[in-house]
Amino acid sequence: MADAEIIDVPDVEGYVSGLNRSLFPPSERTESTQKRKRCSHNERRKANAAEEVDGGSRLIRNTKASSGNANTRTCLLDSIASIIPPTKNKNELVTAMASSMPSEGDTKVEKMRCALEGSDLELKQVNNKFLKKGGAPYHLFKEDDCRIIIRLRLTDLMGRIIWHFVAWDGDVIFDYPYSNKINMRRDRASPEASNLAFGRLYPKTEFEDWQVTRVYELVDLQEV
Repeated sequence: MADAEIIDVPDVEGYVSGLNRSLFPPSERTESTQKRKRCSHNERRKANAAEEVDGGSRLIRNTKASSGNANTRTCLLDSIASIIPPTKNKNELVTAMASSMPSEGDTKVEKMRCALEGSDLELKQVNNKFLKKGGAPYHLFKEDDCRIIIRLRLTDLMGRIIWHFVAWDGDVIFDYPYSNKINMRRDRASPEASNLAFGRLYPKTEFEDWQVTRVYELVDLQEV
């Protein structure tokens, strides 16, 4: 991530996602776990080479906005909020989505679907369009004007799984504490470049692995 430009942008789109990067603090990691997860010489060499490639993307520091819900796992809500069309009442929809969340833990997509009823917005699963050869980021980055919700399977350095959501509008991957502005040319040039750019949000110093597992489109039925 050393070659990524980091700039301060106050409250991008008003709402950003809620991955808690201190969920599993480094103090919890045992010495044996660290040894087990240590890269081999060859793996380190490949990682260093990848970091030297200029993916072109820019990490943008975001300010997390409160949803008014005591549940801090707001990544799905915040992702949807970041790409709500300007013709819709965002505050009203955020309130409805926050009310549909459980008191703790992750929120199911179906809950958000129900919260969006009556707004002419629908979450449509579009896995077949993006989860295919070449990798999801490469195919996602081909979209230059879209409203996409992406579910990720993150693996931390102790091998624990974290389910997470981000949004993609054809220009920026909306996340917290950083979003990622994708370069139109370099980051879309190949599957390798796309994976490198996407992965800058989840560096090897914090995550062992990341994987796109589901993709949804936020459809405005008035535009169909």
